This record gives sequence, C-alpha cells and structure tokens, in this order.
Amino acid sequence: MKHAYLITAHTNFKILNILLEVLDDDDNDFFILIDKKVKKDNAELLLLKSATPKRYDYYHYMQGSDFPIKSKEEIAAFFEKNNGFEFVHFDSSQYEFAQYKCDYYHPFTNCRYFRTNKLLRMLNHGITKGQKLLGMRRGKEKLYHGSALFSITHSFALHILKEEQYIKKRFHMTLAADEVYLQTILMKSGFKDRVYRFEEPGSNCYLIDFSMKNGNSPYTFVMSDYDKLRKSGEQYLFARKFDEYVDFQIVERLSLKEKRDSSMS
Repeated sequence: MKHAYLITAHTNFKILNILLEVLDDDDNDFFILIDKKVKKDNAELLLLKSATPKRYDYYHYMQGSDFPIKSKEEIAAFFEKNNGFEFVHFDSSQYEFAQYKCDYYHPFTNCRYFRTNKLLRMLNHGITKGQKLLGMRRGKEKLYHGSALFSITHSFALHILKEEQYIKKRFHMTLAADEVYLQTILMKSGFKDRVYRFEEPGSNCYLIDFSMKNGNSPYTFVMSDYDKLRKSGEQYLFARKFDEYVDFQIVERLSLKEKRDSSMS
C-alpha cells in the first residue's frame, strides 16, 4: 500500500526531521506545507490537491507537533488490516460547539491579531452571540466536530476535493473550520458507513490527552510518558502533541525504539 503524509509545520523542525527519518520508506511520500498565513482547512485542501494525482491508498494529515508512536511497519500493517475504513475523529460532546463555530459569522478570524488580541476575541464573541439571539444561522444541516488530524482513503480524498467550493463558501469567516468541515461532509456522504470506531477514542489513530490541557491545547508528552505511549492500543499509531522546547528527549527515545523495531522486521 502507498501512503501520503500531508504535513503542516510552523515550528518544531527538529521533531519534523526525525519524523521524516522514522517514516522514510519506498511506500511513503511526504507533502509538507510551511506557511503560517495559510488557514488549516485551506492547508489540508492544498496538500490533498498536491498528493491525489499520484493516487495513494491513504492520506495522513499531520502537524509539526505530532509524532508516530508505532514503527512504520506496524503502521503499514494496521492500514493493510483495516483497508477501506476512514479514520476520522468524532467528538459528540462538541457537536453543539460546532454550531457556534460554523453556524455564525466570525468577522475577525482572518485578522492576524485575532488569537492574541483579547478585545478582538470579545468583540467577535459579542457579534456571534447577537447572531444567535436573532436566529441568524447560516445553515440547517447538522454539524459534526472532531480532531483535524485524519487518515482517509483515495476515494474519500477525491470526494473532499469535489466539495471545495462548498467548503469555501459554507465555512468562510468561521472559527476552526478544520475541526468541523471534514466530519460534516463525511456524515453527509456514502462514506459514513466506513468510519472506523465512530465516536470512540482513537478513531483517527491518534493518542491525544486533553485531561491536563493548557487552554485549548492538549497535554504535551514528556519522557515520563514513554511507557504509556509505547503500550497504547493497536489503533494508536500517532500521538499529539510534542514540543522540542519542552522535552525533546521523548521524541529521540521514541525514534530509537522505532528504528530498532524496523531493523528487526
């Protein structure tokens, strides 16, 4: 099977270099986008457009703070075993939040200072709340929510690209649309019966710990988490997140373990 790894990275380049070394294989190709100005949902579409002409069995969307916690052989074997499934995360507890994010206009989200300017965020919230009170919803369909990280088949990747105009129109001036549009399109399509472990942990093959999150950001794994990462279930192939400025040793140790596993295969 052929795999395309679609990666957006803005920092943690030491981690990115090791990730490429660990996953390097004749059956794996990498498509990397480094541009802070590109919104995540557009980045995903750009990467899919670049990769799909070569026709891969699976397209794996990752970010620069992600890292594999299984060897490339284990990853390949897992997708061979579960070929045909769509590995997309769904969090039913966040479906109502998806409406707040994408059923109303968020006029300041394209502003470069939106994330750092508290006044802009408060003003945006006030405008959004006003739209909600006035019943000014942008659409009537049910919106779904989950992680932006995914592993999808070639046929579903093409389906996503066919919906590009819908995505750009429906999710223009919304908040974190990359956590909503893929799940929503998937559940409106014939691919919905192919979702792996729908609404269950690890459905997108990622181990992410929000129990000790920092704001909206998940927990950052450190060396003391090594055994937890290595002993995770078979569906957990990748983990998020890592930070070379917090603990680079955990990434180095994971990479050495995976290299040993590969040499023994």
